[in-house]
Amino acid sequence: MKYLLLLSILLSVSTLAQDKTYFDRLNLLRSEISDGAKENFQLEYISIFPNNFKNFTKTFGYFPKRKVKNLYHNSHEHISTLVGISKKQPKKVMELMLNIAVDGTWDADAVSHLQHSLVKLIKDRMDIFLSSFSIIKKDKQNTIIRFLADVENHYVYDDYKAILKMLKKQNKSLYDEFLTAKNKRMKHKH
Repeated sequence: MKYLLLLSILLSVSTLAQDKTYFDRLNLLRSEISDGAKENFQLEYISIFPNNFKNFTKTFGYFPKRKVKNLYHNSHEHISTLVGISKKQPKKVMELMLNIAVDGTWDADAVSHLQHSLVKLIKDRMDIFLSSFSIIKKDKQNTIIRFLADVENHYVYDDYKAILKMLKKQNKSLYDEFLTAKNKRMKHKH
């Protein structure tokens, strides 16, 4: 019994140390990129940025009762850095953000910021979105669409409206899916 308790404690300490090292590296890269770092720093940042919704919320989520040490307090800067990288690496950032959006559920702060940033990126780079989105499995596409539509007030969600307008001209079936998701969301409150 003592052995299992000791093993559990050691694993917890090891995980915390790994998380701290990871968070430190992510912070360092963000700082370097903000100071005008070269492309290799941007590519490393993309490669170590959380690549799914679970890891994203673990890294940037708010957990007041668990006293989790993560990057919640500077999540805005990290997401903004990723958005900045999209100017030179739009396909890589689009693919990363779409992967994070799979199985995403609305939440405040980092999740909401990611959601709105992805919608803006889609609006600005519809060509890359359509090619990247087309290779994602249909069931995962559905969760992404539901996540993007999951906002409190569609009446002021201008980037989503712009996406609908573009999709109506470029991809009618995808337009229908985005519109259906929006309409379902507007019928339900959080």
